[in-house]
Amino acid sequence: MFNTIERKRREKILEERILTQLIDQIQSAETPDEIQLSMRLFNQWLDMKKSKPRWIPSADTMIVVAANLIGILAIIHHEQVGVITSKALSFVVRGRV
Repeated sequence: MFNTIERKRREKILEERILTQLIDQIQSAETPDEIQLSMRLFNQWLDMKKSKPRWIPSADTMIVVAANLIGILAIIHHEQVGVITSKALSFVVRGRV
């Protein structure tokens, strides 16, 4: 959780620096070509910001999934060795959707 907060803070600082540099570049442009290039870079940056970021599961989620799979495999292995009823799916932790 703290890594996510720190990463978002660093991303926000980086975005502010990029935006400041782009605005400075637009203001300091002297020729129409420089202005057009600066505006194109600025528009590309805005398009990039509007695009939806790729979802990456957190480390906590991956640990829960791995623990569930290990638990299910252990129960299945035990069922093969001994005679018990199948309870593997009832041990799966239900995720919040």
